[in-house]
Amino acid sequence: MTWTKDPNRAGITDVTESLNYGSIEYFTKAIYMDRYNGDQIFADLTTKIRSGVKLNELDQMHLAFLLL
Repeated sequence: MTWTKDPNRAGITDVTESLNYGSIEYFTKAIYMDRYNGDQIFADLTTKIRSGVKLNELDQMHLAFLLL
């Protein structure tokens, strides 16, 4: 795992995405949440929900991860 000293970011810039334990291998895909503007995503989702607009798949993903 690599960390950055930027105070405006979570600090994680690189992580291991696989583990190998001989007969068992585990693969993941890292998602770097600091690249998203949570305040803007929240505002956009709030507007859509209050207006009765149906959320698309990306909106639903943002809604699920927003609290992280």
